[in-house]
Amino acid sequence: MKRKIIYIILFFHIGVFYFFCTKCPHYGQRCSYIYGGLLVKRLFKKREGNCSFFEKIYPVIAMVILLVFSILFVLDKLQYLIAFLGMFILMFGIIKPYIVCAKCKYSNCLAKSISNKVKSENREDD
Repeated sequence: MKRKIIYIILFFHIGVFYFFCTKCPHYGQRCSYIYGGLLVKRLFKKREGNCSFFEKIYPVIAMVILLVFSILFVLDKLQYLIAFLGMFILMFGIIKPYIVCAKCKYSNCLAKSISNKVKSENREDD
């Protein structure tokens, strides 16, 4: 079971690294994604051009798969489910849009466009 979780996480990260980080302006540098810019330089060559539709939608598909499989593993334990959902909301609701994406220069990233939309909606509510 632990091996399956590791494979799922690797599938998500390797795909994101290849599809996004290889075309990112932060390629080969320390970036707001912490280890992505430096690690991807060792794994893949830099690619040029805009992202295709599949490259833009891959992180969403991978995140849904990651979320669904993770919830299936913790569904029978309420405290684990609450902890998992709390960490998920913290990471993808607060840290990612307001800290990581705010410093990023990569305009083709789907996460950055979602982050900008979330932040602009919050400003309109004020």
